[in-house]
Amino acid sequence: MALEMTKFVAEGSYGHVWLGAYRGQPVAIKCLLPGKATNTTIAQLVEEIKLSSKMDSPYIARTLGASWRIPSELQMVLEWMDCGDLKSVLDATKPTCLGQDVATFPWSKKIESMLAIAEGLVYLHSLDIIHRDLKSRNVLLDSKKGTKLTDFGVSREISTATMTAPEILQDSNYTTAVDVYSFGVLLSELATHDTPYYNLRNEKDTAIISRVIQGTVQPAIPSESCPPWVRTLALACLTWASDFRPTAVQVAYTISQHMHQSS
Repeated sequence: MALEMTKFVAEGSYGHVWLGAYRGQPVAIKCLLPGKATNTTIAQLVEEIKLSSKMDSPYIARTLGASWRIPSELQMVLEWMDCGDLKSVLDATKPTCLGQDVATFPWSKKIESMLAIAEGLVYLHSLDIIHRDLKSRNVLLDSKKGTKLTDFGVSREISTATMTAPEILQDSNYTTAVDVYSFGVLLSELATHDTPYYNLRNEKDTAIISRVIQGTVQPAIPSESCPPWVRTLALACLTWASDFRPTAVQVAYTISQHMHQSS
């Protein structure tokens, strides 16, 4: 039975994602945008398919295969996650006032997602893979399968600067610690249901990036917006000096300990 594309889901700088079907089962189909299928972007998608197809973790969105008629029409087929990406969920459940716990996405559920994201990083880092583009758009949720990471493992000409560690912005050597920094930024999004540095909207991105590089600004994490230990963890992850950030293993352990204490 042929692979079918049934509904447009999302679009990025180079590609788009569709809901599709294969042998009666829903799947996600990722392909390059018309006009963006260059030798470089095709090669990057091939590398992502090759890398991700070897992964075996409950915290990583599973790659099921690939389909193509000609190279420019290469399609990456992944498992379907029925709740969409974390950014969309946060937007749909944004509280009317800071500190309000939204029934449809309470902190108990957010913490479950936090642990899954951290465990996904533990798995990637154990394979010496740096995600490099961890953000809420690249975190997928499912009503039964939980939370999983996606879109990793290939070099990117365009990254999400406001989610990025200062050492990448400086074009310095970097390690797995950059993913921990991005995890800290993601915790800011979980706390505020807003974009990082939402309190600096009057400043241009270039000005914010310059301040991130200098270590003079961090994403806003108001104390009333999350449990105190989550804020403490986020600030540790956002430490400017990468050597002083916790590892993904330490982050996962911290979250797990707090989950056990509250259960």
